[in-house]
Amino acid sequence: MNRGVYSLANGMIANQQWLEVTANNLANVSTSGFKQDGLLFNDILERRLNADGGKGALIGSLGSGGEAKAEYTNLDQGQVNTTGNALDFAVEGQGMFAIQMPNGQIRFTRDGAFTLDANKQLVTKLGQPVLNDQLKPITIPDGTIKVDADGTMSVSGQPGFDRLGLFAGKFSKEGSNLFSSAGTPTLVETTGDGASRVKQEALEGSNVSPTSAMVDMVTIGRATELAQKAIQSQDEMTGKLIQSLEQR
Repeated sequence: MNRGVYSLANGMIANQQWLEVTANNLANVSTSGFKQDGLLFNDILERRLNADGGKGALIGSLGSGGEAKAEYTNLDQGQVNTTGNALDFAVEGQGMFAIQMPNGQIRFTRDGAFTLDANKQLVTKLGQPVLNDQLKPITIPDGTIKVDADGTMSVSGQPGFDRLGLFAGKFSKEGSNLFSSAGTPTLVETTGDGASRVKQEALEGSNVSPTSAMVDMVTIGRATELAQKAIQSQDEMTGKLIQSLEQR
């Protein structure tokens, strides 16, 4: 396979990566707090073709297509929807909830669909403890729970028994709607103008645009089809050029 065709094959691999990312985004359109992923692409310059292993006469040039450079996560705010459930929480602004994994490690999420376990601890739907602003599990006494915009928690009119933690960090996805943080996370400011807020009885929706994702799927299909045709065409052209040189 010549270098130009090889590069176009790399472009097809990039299209496959793009397809996988887009398909995962579409699969999570209804996942609370989900943040869509994307790919960054590099343009590869046109390549010159020379005879004699690249040392001889110029016999033409071939386009090299593009390649995937890196995957990234879009952390933009999703739409906040009211649920009426007292243990549902949405973040408006920056920050993520902290949860404790079974191995003791701390992970982060924007999915605030919580519940209580048998010990009255606030946990995720998978039973992972939700952590307060001191990174400790939260136990909720019996009564009616109320959470203020700054995360302060009250039960039956008794204020300030605990506070939901919102944290900022250099987050990276781990799967299952969870993020890890490189380095020590910091508390997010929840007081004052422009500060992040906790909204009770609400959940943040996915920030995936179904329309945009479907347009991407169509674009990927067309790009893959064109790349396949280009590979065939350039391979045929290279063969003809080589035959022409051999007949000289």
